[in-house]
Order: sequence, then structure tokens, then C-alpha cells
Amino acid sequence: MASVLESIGFEVEHNNYFDVDFAIDIGSNKVYIFDVDKDAYVSYSIKKINIEEIFKDFPNGSKITSELAHWTPQTLKSLAQPLTPDQIDNVVSICKDKNIDFRLFPQQVTPTARNLLRLKKSDENDLRAMVYYCANFDVKMKKMDGKYDYSPRQLEGFNMRKDQDNDFNAIRATKYSASLDKISPWVRKHAHVIAEMISEDARQSFKLLDLDSGRKTVREAYLSPVCSIVVMMMTLEGEPRLRPSTNALAGKKYAFELLCPRSAYHRSGGVVRSNFYNFCIPNYVGTMMNNKVSYVKKDGKNGIKLKRVEDYTIDEWRQAKIHMANYRRHMNEVYSVVKQLIEADFGL
Repeated sequence: MASVLESIGFEVEHNNYFDVDFAIDIGSNKVYIFDVDKDAYVSYSIKKINIEEIFKDFPNGSKITSELAHWTPQTLKSLAQPLTPDQIDNVVSICKDKNIDFRLFPQQVTPTARNLLRLKKSDENDLRAMVYYCANFDVKMKKMDGKYDYSPRQLEGFNMRKDQDNDFNAIRATKYSASLDKISPWVRKHAHVIAEMISEDARQSFKLLDLDSGRKTVREAYLSPVCSIVVMMMTLEGEPRLRPSTNALAGKKYAFELLCPRSAYHRSGGVVRSNFYNFCIPNYVGTMMNNKVSYVKKDGKNGIKLKRVEDYTIDEWRQAKIHMANYRRHMNEVYSVVKQLIEADFGL
């Protein structure tokens, strides 16, 4: 695979990531396949050949990827999906028999992969970009196992996420003024304690270094990220947010899988996730990489803004991924401390 990608101008870093043999794109009428070793791109009409026959023709032991969105089965509410549950089950069975490693690529990552290679949007370029990204970056991909129903644990998490996001929207709407909520007062009260219990790097990530600054905007910059953590464990009324199934606060694994999902497979990640991944983390990465760029505002004045992800070079994206991972570790750290404090406050 590496030799083919290098031959068409892609620099490949040899590592232990997922080296794809075939990438598949499924449309409403056609199946598109990129054969990496042959550097060949072919298509089939779904009306003339079924998906099971295509998988039967793949060599034993193949490594295959396809966007997750194409492998959501048809239901009475969603007949637009190209594959039925039976077809997906048949593909899973074929993969098992032929020892095929079939992994689903998060479709939200495809534009980033394409932009890194400066490729225009097309079916062929999407597949090439997915193959490159799998080989060079640590992307979490789902195994194709035919399990597409939500578990009771997941459904519980989705409901909790909806409630927490409603609360967090109310907090943000009042700009953390504490006029309606009990979360921001709790955060203000415990800010110094949280800062003392976490590492200096985590304090930098969560804006907890300048709590005694004379400027309020600096002094209270921590409210947005810290409240994002606390709202996963506390309601707007100041009560502990307990999982119905356990009557306890959510642990870290549960929280960052369902309440603020880190995976790209997040079924609409919610407001808390959006706050971290669209604001807090990009600003942290921008600060750590010093990659802010100048621009001209609408009023003609000069301004400074974060460099767009689509303008990153491949090396810059590798650096950014490291900083993102660091921030996620800091989220773990702050979550553990906040959980400990809330449990102590409420005797849980």
C-alpha cells in the first residue's frame, strides 16, 4: 500500500496503524471500490450485483474500510439507506469466514483527511484520503460486527445527555451569571480547590492559572470548560446528576463515551461536546502551536484568528493531534477531581 501511495505523491509514515487493502463507498445506485495495491478504482451497479458477492470476491485476510454512514441498515423510518439488515448480517458472516478485517471509518473525519492531502471532493478522492488517514493517524474505527441496535446503557446515556445539554444551554444563555443555575456558583466556590488538586498542565488547559487576576475576563475564563465538566454530574438545580440504572454519578468511561463522546461516532454529540471540541480544544491547540493568523475584519481593521484546520499541513495536524490528546487527558483529570468533590458534598 505504501509504495502505491508514495508513487502518486503521498508521503507515507510507516507505522502500526491500519493499512487498508480496499476502501468502499456505497451510494444509492453504485458501489465504488479502491484497490490500493493495484491503484485501481472500479464501480458496480447495486441493481446488477449485490454487496455480498463483492465481499465474497475479496481475498482472504483483506483489510477493508468504509464510512460508517453507509452501514446503517434500512428501517421503516429510513428506507433511504442502501443496505438491509440481512445484507449487513451476510457481509459480517462472509468477513468472519474469510478472516477479513472490516472496519468502519468515521465519516466526520473524511473531509479532514481530504483537506490534509489538498484533494477536491469526489468519491475517488474520499477513498484515497481515507486510506491515507488510516495508515498515518490513530483514528478509532468500529469493527463491522452487525450490531446496530442501541443498548439500554446507550439509550440511558442519550437521555442523560439531552438533559445535561438543556441545562448547559441555560447556563450559557445567562453567561454564567448564576441568576438561574446552581452550577456556576458551585464552580466559582470550588475553583481554587480544583486548581490545587490538578496538574499545572491541566490548570493551563482549563484556564485555572490566573484565578486571582484583576481582570474578570481572565479570572473567570475557567467557567466555560469547568462548567462543561460539572454539568455532566450536576443538574441546573444543584442536585447530583445520577445514572438511573446505578443511582450514582457517571464514571469517566461512561461520561466520555456517552455524555461528552470523544469518538467521532457520537450520534449528535451534544452541546457539551461542541463546547469542548469547537471552542476549548481548538483554542488550546492554537495557543500551544502558536498558529494564529492575521486577517482583515469586515470593518477593515486587522484581527487575529485561529488557523483553519483545512489549512493545516500534515506535520501541523500531527502536532495538533498530540495537543488534542493532552487536552483529553486533562479532561480526565478534572473530571476525576470534580467527581470526588461532588461525591463529598452530597455524601455519595
